[in-house]
Amino acid sequence: MLRKVIGIGALGCLVALLAVSMAVAQPGGGAGGAGGQRGQRGQRGEMTPEMMQQMQERRAQMMQEQLGITAEEWKVIGPRVEKVQTLSRDLQSGGMMGMFGGRQGGRQGGRRGMMGAQEGEQTDVQKKTEALRTLLEGSPSNDAIKTALTALRQAKEKARQELATAQAQLREVLSLKQEANCVLNGILD
Repeated sequence: MLRKVIGIGALGCLVALLAVSMAVAQPGGGAGGAGGQRGQRGQRGEMTPEMMQQMQERRAQMMQEQLGITAEEWKVIGPRVEKVQTLSRDLQSGGMMGMFGGRQGGRQGGRRGMMGAQEGEQTDVQKKTEALRTLLEGSPSNDAIKTALTALRQAKEKARQELATAQAQLREVLSLKQEANCVLNGILD
């Protein structure tokens, strides 16, 4: 479990480094720059959907190179890797978003943030997490907290089962060396 948490943390750091390198590589140094760069970057330096797409493509390319697979093989393996990564992030919802100073869901206009998949989509775990956070901002009864906490735990258990299935499906299409690389990267246990 500790290796999984470390792997997910390492993946998060990698994504953050990619985001910073993309920002620095932009004309004007990525700090908003002159000549309308702020419009490209979004307000207050937020990542635009185009930047998210570029980052995902770079991450996929790096994974493809590390696993030593062709573009054709990636068409089969890539979606399985992405599914495992998405489910892993879902189980960690709240933890990673806290590092980036935001909340998932409605408070950010539906954006899932830096590590999310698609704008506007929220998983059941994210919905239950946000519901519990919102509840705790008030003065809830113990019964209300218990109900929300139980709902979140059930959603996470379902996500764990989906993750185990997705990991098994990924293992089916990997060589032993590729599987070992995925274990080292925290994608597989």
